[in-house]
Amino acid sequence: MVRKEKLTVGLFGIGLDTYWPQFAGLKERLEGYQSRIGDQIKSAGNISLVDAGLVDNPARSDEAAALFRQEQVDIIFLYISTYALSSTVMPVVQNANEIWNSCGSSNLRYHKKSRLLSPCLYGSTAC
Repeated sequence: MVRKEKLTVGLFGIGLDTYWPQFAGLKERLEGYQSRIGDQIKSAGNISLVDAGLVDNPARSDEAAALFRQEQVDIIFLYISTYALSSTVMPVVQNANEIWNSCGSSNLRYHKKSRLLSPCLYGSTAC
């Protein structure tokens, strides 16, 4: 197995675009929180962060999915900032599963201890 020099980490937040006109400053505040999360991830070292921003509608979900596919992320962190529709989350997750399946990984697994959704590599004892 060839080891990558850097771990490519995807990050996206979810929200609901109909909230932004109702609550002044909410979107900007949530984007600020997400930026801090990104900074914490990068501080772990040896990480290339791919931040897809705040996904708040199906079109932005498709854009985030395309970005993660293009950058071939190794893992995706989802920041749940507010209520969101499944149509803003599922395309990203479904596309990630396609990425990992195409590069020799099996289906996504939910790890209860870490609460992460990640690819389960063939032969991994974590599966």
